[in-house]
Amino acid sequence: MLGGRTVSGHDSVGTVWGLLRHYWVLFKIVLNVVATVVLLLYTQLDLKPFVQTASKPQWSHDDWALLHTPTNIVHCGAALILLLAATALAVYKPSGITPYGQRKRLAERDLPVSQRRRSLTI
Repeated sequence: MLGGRTVSGHDSVGTVWGLLRHYWVLFKIVLNVVATVVLLLYTQLDLKPFVQTASKPQWSHDDWALLHTPTNIVHCGAALILLLAATALAVYKPSGITPYGQRKRLAERDLPVSQRRRSLTI
């Protein structure tokens, strides 16, 4: 998971989209970091009672009630919405350049065409 974030950060520095040039890139980074932290904390802390209850050989009425709470579905649904939002940002790339991006764009206009930064293509 962290390797993918590292590669994405490295790729974004080497392209015209830049890491800090567009607001949608910054928003996507924040969205991914928050989602990752929340879901990691959820799986480490909130799932322990479910695992302990499910591992019991006999379940009481309270155990059944705990296992039928909708919290897992709510968290999975929220994670799916966050992932779909990040995907939509990556596909549609809304306009909006940060002040840093505006400065970089103006600085690149002053350079000759041969020295301008180009996007990496495969």
